Amino acid sequence: MVSFENHAGIMIDSLWKSIVELFKIDKDELIYFKVHVGEDDPAEVYHIEMTERMISEIVPESRFDEFINKFMLSYKLHYDWCEAIKE
Repeated sequence: MVSFENHAGIMIDSLWKSIVELFKIDKDELIYFKVHVGEDDPAEVYHIEMTERMISEIVPESRFDEFINKFMLSYKLHYDWCEAIKE
């Protein structure tokens, strides 16, 4: 979940920009993206904040390196998935 949330913000923002550019539309017409990334109070900021708090609460300092290694493997899976679906 941590790697998904981290990757989701980047993916959603990139997808929003790509759709706007591809279809030459006003970005505010895309309500889902506007709510998640672009309004005065976007939801994605809260997802990231929640994820950061969750990590600090559940990952003991003694296992942080292990967490980072597993995070990197998971993030690569999300990244590879995104690369695969855009073709």
